[in-house]
Amino acid sequence: MKRYDSYKDSGVKWLGEIPSHWEILPIKRIAKTYAGATPSSSNEKNWGGIIPWITPADFKTETKYVKEGDRFLTPQGLKSCSTTLVPAMSVIFSKRAPVGQLSIATQPLCTNQGCLSCVPLSGVDSTFLFYLLSIYKETFESFSGGTTFKELSQVSFNNFRISLPPINEQIAMVGYLDAATSKIDEAIAQQQKMIDLLNERKQIIINNAVTKGLDPNVKMKPSGIDWIGDIPEHWEIRKLKTIVDKVGSGVTPRGGGSVYVDEGIMLLRSQNVYFEGFKLNDVAFITEAMDKEMGNTRVKEGDVLINITGGSIGRCHFVPKGFPRANVNQHVCIVRPRNFSSKYLYYLLRSNFCQLQVELQQTGGNREGLTSAALKNFVLPIPPENEQKKIIDYLDEKDKGLQYSIEICQKQISLLQERKQIIINDVVTGKVKVV
Repeated sequence: MKRYDSYKDSGVKWLGEIPSHWEILPIKRIAKTYAGATPSSSNEKNWGGIIPWITPADFKTETKYVKEGDRFLTPQGLKSCSTTLVPAMSVIFSKRAPVGQLSIATQPLCTNQGCLSCVPLSGVDSTFLFYLLSIYKETFESFSGGTTFKELSQVSFNNFRISLPPINEQIAMVGYLDAATSKIDEAIAQQQKMIDLLNERKQIIINNAVTKGLDPNVKMKPSGIDWIGDIPEHWEIRKLKTIVDKVGSGVTPRGGGSVYVDEGIMLLRSQNVYFEGFKLNDVAFITEAMDKEMGNTRVKEGDVLINITGGSIGRCHFVPKGFPRANVNQHVCIVRPRNFSSKYLYYLLRSNFCQLQVELQQTGGNREGLTSAALKNFVLPIPPENEQKKIIDYLDEKDKGLQYSIEICQKQISLLQERKQIIINDVVTGKVKVV
């Protein structure tokens, strides 16, 4: 790759050397930034209009564009926000977790207080600004503060210094990067498609094993349940409540996120519970004193935890031996088996027919939810204990092989994403010349 004729020291730690003819400017000199806001949610007249209102959760990592979110404001709602409707091609920046996530608005919209909207000034290309800001995600995070969640202030963002090439070079860089990154995105999409197919295969294997068993020659009988179909003649159909001692959700500590501490007793939330296991990289912690107040929400070895609200509803896993002390909040339900294999119950709950029951039993209007009462009445096909053990061993072995293939695909995606970021970084910082 070509390099520029000459370089200069930028004098800025995160910029290093830049082409000699480039400028070094704070963001406030290249874009006008607007903070978002939230209207009063209790006033129905603020909602249900046609004005897109987005939050950081609406940013899609598979594309650099955002058109709308899940909610829309009325003109009254926009007025009550005391914020600005930003024009199309504004760069939307998440100043709260995940700090540094970016998107480009494809139509006029407004945002909540977790976002900053950047309207490029004359001589600045929106897509170039998007690419440029994307390489500083970790730097933005390091400048962020806060106790319950990280947040970058608008002042810090405005004063963040970046390098800016002439507009003709910006446009040439955008053309090059659009072409290069689209090829990488296609490769990533293919790997993700393979992951989806492998997960689908995994679900089919689980569903067949826990409804039909492992013997292809076993005599079958009608289960009496449409979404289960025929089951082995010697199996039973029982409700969940007959094989458990406890079905109950947790609670949010008094004070919510403000009482979380850096170390202590884990508080498991829905973002920690996955079919593959518990992901604890962002787990919350509470004090010993708070733990004592939440005795009914403590998890035990062998419990099966299932998410009962939001987009991850139905996701579940069992608590393994040696798991640290923990509680759950109100978005996670504890299912405690009674003389029944927790691992087999986990496989039942993640099967297609149980996930269908999750969908059928949701309550709560606009917010998806699953009640303890509904969960207790889930119907399950139950084989004898000796067959449960054989099915568990079979599914563990199948899962091991499929998960290995999934992890290979995930590693390929990580390598492709890393390659994409290197290309963007080299171009927008002037390490290589594409003009």
